[in-house]
Amino acid sequence: MAATTAPQGLSSYQFRVLAAASQQMERGHYGEAAQQLAPLLTKPSPPAVLFHYGCLALEQAQQPSLECWQRGQQQQPQDKTITLALSNQLLQAQRYQQSVELLTPWIDEHASAQLRYQYAYSLYQIEAYRQVVDALSIVPPIAAQTTQAAATANRQTRPNNWWPLIAYSQLALQEWPQLQQSAQQWLAVQVDNAQAWQLLSQSYLQQQQLKQATATLQIAQLLQPNTDSRTLTQLYGNIGAYNLASDCRNTQLTLNCLQYGYWAGDYQATLTSSNTLSVDAEQQDALWLLQGQLYAALEQPQQARNLWWQIGKQPLTATTATALQQQRQQRDHRRGQALLLIGQSHWLQQQWPEAQVAYRELAQLPQFQQRGQNLVDNLNYYTGN
Repeated sequence: MAATTAPQGLSSYQFRVLAAASQQMERGHYGEAAQQLAPLLTKPSPPAVLFHYGCLALEQAQQPSLECWQRGQQQQPQDKTITLALSNQLLQAQRYQQSVELLTPWIDEHASAQLRYQYAYSLYQIEAYRQVVDALSIVPPIAAQTTQAAATANRQTRPNNWWPLIAYSQLALQEWPQLQQSAQQWLAVQVDNAQAWQLLSQSYLQQQQLKQATATLQIAQLLQPNTDSRTLTQLYGNIGAYNLASDCRNTQLTLNCLQYGYWAGDYQATLTSSNTLSVDAEQQDALWLLQGQLYAALEQPQQARNLWWQIGKQPLTATTATALQQQRQQRDHRRGQALLLIGQSHWLQQQWPEAQVAYRELAQLPQFQQRGQNLVDNLNYYTGN
């Protein structure tokens, strides 16, 4: 992080101030660094690197930095680092249209993966689903490959975090064959992603491919923490989630019936029904997890996260050592599933610190230790920490 050689365009005085400020930042003294750099940012035409450090210091000091990045973008409109940072600030402020307008001039065939993702995410937030799909239809440029075979293998590679935006946009557009293809490509790189399996099953259902829908629903349920053998048996005995949900309206309401309603895409009615269901302590976490997924599907992420944070905090009720161990493992597994969903929810909203909190807590669970640490490392790499 420390500035050791003078970047092009810096005067000797500017470089001395920058070097001192970068040393303060390395020590974690971000507020002091921001104060040192602030006078330089008010001068005419400051070099871009001063904004890189000065505005970042404000961010790290948890001080308002939006105006700093805006001034940087006005002074250095061709600097991609400043543009991306400003877009991130606009997204955090939920000023999605402004982020779209800011990034639009940068979108061409050479746009980086991160830039294209932020642009598509901004479009998704204003419900411009067709433009999201179009923006992510171009594979980002890749680094030079050492062999022709490597270049060919990577030519069609899209970043993993693109697939949720693509697939959910196609779901909103009701483009079922395209959704099927996207879900399959998503699963090619994240085979254990329950959301991808659910979207794939939805695409099959809408195309009346009922056997494929039932099979993919089975896999989706196996990846859910409230799986039980009764549900799997029922899946093979019926033609799809729509019929299952319909049948449940004529019988006593159960957690399994609510799960069918979720798979069928009947989110609001299923959520309303879930509020009338009473469950025992052992099923409470499963109900909260499902209700959170329903809120997320209804584009109410904060309500979803509020429920997910409650999961895994129920007291253990078993009376024998073996039963206690099994109950604890099941509780930790559901807690892990909830933390994964919380982290993903924050990630999609560009809320990096909040996502990191969820992933760090995930890494404390024995069943998810390695996965949680990998997610923390990936997030640090993605955000440049």
